[in-house]
Amino acid sequence: MIERSGPFDSIDGDRLYAARWFSGYFTKFISDGIFLGKDNPECLQVFSNNDFTVKVKEGAGFIKGNDYELEGDMGIVIEPADNYLDRIDRIVLQRNLDNVTGRDIRVKYKKGSPASSPVAPALIRDNIVYELSLAEITVKRGAGTITQGDIRDTRHITDLCGISKAIAYDFDGKSIYIQYEDILNKKIDLINKIIEQEGIGGEILALLDSKQDKILKDRVNGNKFEFVVENNRPFLEVKEIG
Repeated sequence: MIERSGPFDSIDGDRLYAARWFSGYFTKFISDGIFLGKDNPECLQVFSNNDFTVKVKEGAGFIKGNDYELEGDMGIVIEPADNYLDRIDRIVLQRNLDNVTGRDIRVKYKKGSPASSPVAPALIRDNIVYELSLAEITVKRGAGTITQGDIRDTRHITDLCGISKAIAYDFDGKSIYIQYEDILNKKIDLINKIIEQEGIGGEILALLDSKQDKILKDRVNGNKFEFVVENNRPFLEVKEIG
């Protein structure tokens, strides 16, 4: 059994926390994605420069508890088109935990492979590298420019990227419902057993029969009647209103 808690003030180095502790903490209530808001609808969106470059607009993102911010637009050069086949490239936000080449989040350009039916490069998602797709860029054969129509914005697609937001866990009330249903069934069984006892069921029916006419009259006259149990004996009590 392992118990963890924190963060707490360190005294002589007795409370030291790894980065994974903090990232794990934030993943409990912040989802992966970009921080898209009404004040920044172009957050990390990819735009054409009407040549063979694109720009990624400034913004911020979040991957597995790690924060990313891009201050100012970023330019990216796209590899030249193939002469015979189309291809699909991808712009990603990549978290890299490799101790030598990583420990950061960066915008990366991933070149696709020319094909008669091209597909975008697969996203890497393992314990070291995790990628969110910002856009897919179709590079048409022999093209001299990348137009905005060639760029597919994938920021809003949850499986590829998604919008970062506070995580609200839905409460499943099924277990409580089952618990109350079980209690209700036990009460019903108890009532049935009482009614089935010798004499009790007959007394209830007799009382109902004897008061039937009175009940109908009281309904017409506006009186109030209710089912009452005293000394474990049920009966109907009629009360006048007012």
